[in-house]
Amino acid sequence: MAKDRRKLVTRARILEAAFEQFAQHGFAAATVRHIATDAGVSHPAIYWHFGSKSGVYAEAVRIAGERFLETLPKSTPDVPFCETATAWIRHLAEDAPIARLLRSLGADHRHPTVDTAAKSVNTAFRDFWRAWIRARDPAALPPLETESDRLAHAIVATLTGMALVKFDDDPEPPLTSLAMLSQLVEHN
Repeated sequence: MAKDRRKLVTRARILEAAFEQFAQHGFAAATVRHIATDAGVSHPAIYWHFGSKSGVYAEAVRIAGERFLETLPKSTPDVPFCETATAWIRHLAEDAPIARLLRSLGADHRHPTVDTAAKSVNTAFRDFWRAWIRARDPAALPPLETESDRLAHAIVATLTGMALVKFDDDPEPPLTSLAMLSQLVEHN
């Protein structure tokens, strides 16, 4: 039992160190050796736990996406779009490591590992918004599955883009953009 706990603790330390390395340097520039040093483990330990640099990256991105989604208001009919969208933007803007990791997804997008991780987290983000729309009004979903995916994708892309752009010393999200996006959501 103690051995299993030790494995979990080591794995968690590696993931935290990897998250910081990837957020700070991107996938291409981060190294297994630096991750191991920051985690206080030997670099073969990373291979033993995750198989490769790509494996630890995929897991770090997945966990970052889950942590981010856990901070948002739950999908209930009484939570307005602008409240959920503002929470999305603020959390990304205030949590620098997650924002940096998302930027690294964009910067390194040509690498197959990064592309796969980006698609994975994007799917989780789209699923969040599809659940929000369904909870609010199941009839509000566009009739075709592909159309609801496009709407959820538009929301994710717009909100994430808003959060990653600096707003010229304005800590509030651009309300006109949120209002326009809210109208799109309400009318679809």
